[in-house]
Amino acid sequence: MSNNLLIYPLFAMAILPGTILLLLTYHRLVAIKEGLLKANYLEETGAENAPALIVKLTHNLSNLFEFPVLFYVAACIIIATNSVDQPYIWMSWTYVTIRYIHTLVHVTYNYVPHRATIHMISDIVLITLWVRLFINAL
Repeated sequence: MSNNLLIYPLFAMAILPGTILLLLTYHRLVAIKEGLLKANYLEETGAENAPALIVKLTHNLSNLFEFPVLFYVAACIIIATNSVDQPYIWMSWTYVTIRYIHTLVHVTYNYVPHRATIHMISDIVLITLWVRLFINAL
């Protein structure tokens, strides 16, 4: 199976933090322009005193550099070892889709039980991917 098929979910996952960063930058600039934030608010008070959407976007961006990093590593190992197959592709797209849903919940209504459940499901998919990768390496 072509390694290119795993590149697509890898790129889709990489697009998500870039999109959140752009949204965060835009909303920070608007808040500064409207006087809701000082230009140096991160130096003085931190993100917690920012408008709610900025706080949510900041926390979500941070989340996207936690567990998803393990996805990037696993995907790169799978590609480098020419191990791409249908189950890896399915797990990868499932993981990416769930992370997009998690981000949507996180930056909108942010109901923690929903967000935690979604996060747990994505963790299970990621752990399954890593267990299969480990077993295939034996």
